Amino acid sequence: MIESKIILLSHNKFNKMKKLFFILLGVITLCNVSFASFPVNDVQIVELSVEEDSSDNSIWTQMTVKPYKFHFGGFIAGFFLGFVGVGFVYLLNKEPDARRSAWYGLGVWFILYLLLVALILSALSNNDGNSYYYY
Repeated sequence: MIESKIILLSHNKFNKMKKLFFILLGVITLCNVSFASFPVNDVQIVELSVEEDSSDNSIWTQMTVKPYKFHFGGFIAGFFLGFVGVGFVYLLNKEPDARRSAWYGLGVWFILYLLLVALILSALSNNDGNSYYYY
């Protein structure tokens, strides 16, 4: 009789866990249903015709190859003033080449800063490569 009560209790726990599992599975499944927020119509087929242009002034060449002038003032502003210099260049100069040069100056400053930090950390580390010893 004691064995049947133990089996019955474990069977009840199993049924409760099984019900809980299926309830959680149902809630998770129902919560993840998504609907389109726009009307879905039939598929429209669009045909594009591409004409070959042998000249250098094709649209592809104009989009990909743009002449770039290096602006020393923008580069210096980005290099010495950082993000503030890039902001000044954006406010004071409307030329995209000057803005690009300011970003290049900031990038060069950042790379030099990382190299300096790596050099300092390597100089502070011991010969075996461990930086810190606690005795």
